[in-house]
Amino acid sequence: MAYRQYTSCVQPINFVGATVVGYTYLLGILGLIAAAFIAAYAVPGGSSLIYTLPILIALFIALIIFLLWWLYDRLICLGGVVCAIGLVEGHNHPPDLTKAGDDDYTINIFLAGGPTDIARPKQEFWDGPLGDLVAEQPAILQIGLHYGQNGSDLNHMKMLHCEFEGSGIRNMLIWANLTLAILIAALVLLLAAGPIGYIIATILWILAALLGLGEIASYFNPLDVGSPSDVDHNKGEINRGDLVIVKGDWIYDSLHVGWNEMHAVHDCQVILRGLNFEDPWPADIGMGLGLDTPDRVKAAVKFWCDMLNNATIAQTNGNRDDPAQNWVVHPAIDGCSKVFIP
Repeated sequence: MAYRQYTSCVQPINFVGATVVGYTYLLGILGLIAAAFIAAYAVPGGSSLIYTLPILIALFIALIIFLLWWLYDRLICLGGVVCAIGLVEGHNHPPDLTKAGDDDYTINIFLAGGPTDIARPKQEFWDGPLGDLVAEQPAILQIGLHYGQNGSDLNHMKMLHCEFEGSGIRNMLIWANLTLAILIAALVLLLAAGPIGYIIATILWILAALLGLGEIASYFNPLDVGSPSDVDHNKGEINRGDLVIVKGDWIYDSLHVGWNEMHAVHDCQVILRGLNFEDPWPADIGMGLGLDTPDRVKAAVKFWCDMLNNATIAQTNGNRDDPAQNWVVHPAIDGCSKVFIP
């Protein structure tokens, strides 16, 4: 199965997230000022829509800019697609109403070869064979961003946070764009089309309100939440204590005080289930692989990562695209000749 991804990351040198967020609120303030002028001078004594439509238009413009930042500028690229093996500490099922429409499914993993006790100092986690994935990155520090030093932010620097993307924020952006277009059309009709324009503008206002109710409802029942089943329908539930191999984009999430993530997860497979956090990393995880030394951890990650990459190549460029498989009745009747591609 193909993973879903609605976000993209930017290179550290191109990151302007803080500026974009500042402009978002500045634009909202300027829009409110413009709305006041329109209400006071454009149509004195006019409909209450004259007062509310410009304000809503300004707020929706600000919201759209913020959502664009969330999807396309918030995440900072660290090193492309990476693989990691780790022990699942916990997971979060969407919807989580505290995340304002973000319906990604998340897991946190202790990286193989490192500590599995969250109380240990962060440096011990960074010194593990895969510790660079959660450690502070010079490229992030050089552009003036920071990493968490306490609480849950610090915990995210000891475990790798992995996200299977849902469509919640993308859907919200679609809703905001559509609603903005309706509000602008309503304002134009109200200002230029007389009594008939007022009637149509009122209808559009009601339509925008109904769209808003639909968006609120999606918080409680999201359309396409993130799920590990996006990459494998046969995976089943991922539980605390499962040993997993994950592959995805390695990024820094600037929305928080700061930590590294795998976002979005491209692939995830459960290697073993029900391990104990107090036990040492297993010396046998199958196929002659183990996690009991740093070298064996790196060898296991390479083996599994190569397996995932080969599976992806087979799915996207393999037999499915072979002309010999292009048949409907039976390959002996309406199949094509096999073509060998060097």
